[in-house]
Amino acid sequence: MKIEINPVSRIEGHAKVTIFLDSSGKVENAFFQATEFRGYEKILSGLPMEEVPRVVSTICGICRAIHFTAALKAADQVFGVEASDAAKIVREMLLCAHFIEDHTLSLLALALPDFLSPEERNIFGVIRNLGELGRELLRKRGYAVRILQILGGRNIHPVTALPGGWAKAPTDEELGLIERYSRELLDLGYRMVEVLEAALDMGDGLELRAATLGTEKKGLVNLYDGEQVVKDEDGREVIRFSGKEYADIITEKSLSWSYSKLTEIKPLGEKLYVVGPLARLKTAELTPKASEIVKTYGVSNNLLYNHFARAVEIIYAAERLLELSQSYRGGRIQNEPQKVAGEGVGIVEAPRGTLIHHYWTDEKGIVRGSNLIVATTHNVRAINHVVGKVAERASDTRNLAEKVEVAIRAFDPCMACATHAVNGVIPLEIQIFRDGELEEVYRNYEESCCGSGQSPHS
Repeated sequence: MKIEINPVSRIEGHAKVTIFLDSSGKVENAFFQATEFRGYEKILSGLPMEEVPRVVSTICGICRAIHFTAALKAADQVFGVEASDAAKIVREMLLCAHFIEDHTLSLLALALPDFLSPEERNIFGVIRNLGELGRELLRKRGYAVRILQILGGRNIHPVTALPGGWAKAPTDEELGLIERYSRELLDLGYRMVEVLEAALDMGDGLELRAATLGTEKKGLVNLYDGEQVVKDEDGREVIRFSGKEYADIITEKSLSWSYSKLTEIKPLGEKLYVVGPLARLKTAELTPKASEIVKTYGVSNNLLYNHFARAVEIIYAAERLLELSQSYRGGRIQNEPQKVAGEGVGIVEAPRGTLIHHYWTDEKGIVRGSNLIVATTHNVRAINHVVGKVAERASDTRNLAEKVEVAIRAFDPCMACATHAVNGVIPLEIQIFRDGELEEVYRNYEESCCGSGQSPHS
């Protein structure tokens, strides 16, 4: 017996879930599948390395600044140069602004609808229920977008990458704006925490105990720099690594049934691990105000606590933005590249977890090979596990799709291109097979909505 959920709604991009049951109805296997082939590693081959940050920012319009910065860190190594101190501050500020913009969008448009009644389950329903607060949250999110424009040259697909530095130093006026916007964004974070308090009491009791991977610098979570730290499900450190060492720690496996890969951390064996907001909360300390929130509410293994952790990280990123904008002292914005070293690894924290970019070039700096491990790839095994657990607990096939999708959205997977549905309902069909024969079909749309013989997306 096979249950297929296609597409999974309210995630960034397109994916499907296939659940196999035995003759007694017990779950045998569950698969979260990426259904689109992107092939960026092939696209990058033959490009000058200095062009790569701009190009990889187009992998995803939502995650653009993160891919941009990871590739830029790798470019520093390829050209044998360390970024200037001023450039490092600017790069981290870009990441912080991106985190705030991304987390706010994810919570308002993708996560919060799960807390509403079915007829209101879309972003319009969220804003309607939040009233003036909802409009205020959207307005304040705009400050993060403005910071991305100031630092990246534009808010979509930044253009300020230079190996060893940054194309343009922020002016005193721009730094003043960033400081002012950061205070507004800190308030945004507190308001999002208040809104997300409800997540602490939901989730159908479904918990996930797993090892974690995150980035730490001097005992604190850091989005731009530091060592990658693996902790077991009890919070004990297993191993830490940085740069090229990742290849000795993380293994990748190609799949016949998905365009994504599976990863494992060698010291953990086949044990599950996760990346992302909740994993970072378990990796190291946050900024003071964010840490106070964590102490007040505690840390839970409840799947929906991931959403609450995103709200906490908005506070973290705003605090860090304020600190960085106040500590910026100017100076050299770029160190000149000295040679072509031929290989570079850039690792940063993306909103959804640890992101790794690895490049190899020839003596002229032309890309000859690349490897990208994105946050969702780290989480695929955990998502498969959770989907299976949800299916096992579901008492009614008719509400299975909703429960599975709610669990998947807790990971906020990014499939690289966003799904759009103005009315908040993506046409969804579940087909149930028994002994190879189609037995039942459930739809959340009328067949007439698409015309005779057409698929929901025709």
